[in-house]
Amino acid sequence: MDAHWAASLAHCAKSTLAVVEGVAAGGGPEVAVCCDFILASERARFGLPDVKASVGRCRSCRRRQIIS
Repeated sequence: MDAHWAASLAHCAKSTLAVVEGVAAGGGPEVAVCCDFILASERARFGLPDVKASVGRCRSCRRRQIIS
């Protein structure tokens, strides 16, 4: 994923909402984290396969802000 679109989404002048109803894995959680609000159903699951594989550049840094 390109960092430019992530920064654009994160700094958008309008409020942004990510709706997760099923599985969000790989780039899905990255999109959700860039939004102002995340609406997740009880069935929602977030997967971070790049963290287990020790790959991915700054995506883990952005996710850490939300998890902490």
